[in-house]
Amino acid sequence: MLRGNLEVAESLAEVGGDLHFGPTKNYRNRVVTLPKFLREMLNHQLVTYTAPEPEALLFTASNFSPMRNSNFSSNLWRPAVEAAGLPEGLRVHDLRHTAVAILISQGVHPEAIKRFLGHSSIMVTMDIYGHLFPSEQEALAKALDDSFAESQTDKRRTKTDETEATGEDDYPKGQAILDFSEVGPVGLEPPTTWFEARYSIQ
Repeated sequence: MLRGNLEVAESLAEVGGDLHFGPTKNYRNRVVTLPKFLREMLNHQLVTYTAPEPEALLFTASNFSPMRNSNFSSNLWRPAVEAAGLPEGLRVHDLRHTAVAILISQGVHPEAIKRFLGHSSIMVTMDIYGHLFPSEQEALAKALDDSFAESQTDKRRTKTDETEATGEDDYPKGQAILDFSEVGPVGLEPPTTWFEARYSIQ
């Protein structure tokens, strides 16, 4: 709880009315970092409703035994959905989809979402949630548009700076501003020895 890390190490399955603890479906553990608001809720659950033993389950039936899915659905989930004014057919797994949709809308990278969900590959993530990501073509077009707009802003800023420095703003574009007031008499440049030695000018 202090670090906010939750390790997913086991799964619980109900088979023929019996509950069985076992490995995760991909036989790999993973760690999920919990947001602050959820850590506070879980801490309240631990202190108020969880047995003190280190191996105690976090969410249990009234006798601290594992909660069966059917009891959870009828006693807790459906009343909570109704009280929140959510669609009647909402599933627990839909909360997972909602969390992913929020992360995508905030620009989280697909690889980070893949690790967050515990998917075996990025292809699994993209097959399920790819339609929620912004179109790559749209992103590329926007990036080019932003670069163009920035270049135009820089040009206008440079022109303004030059105008303020010279006090002139009515010269044709590209024409140099020259001041000949201090230039002396104009004559021919002295000959270049190397040039005369190699070329004869007629």
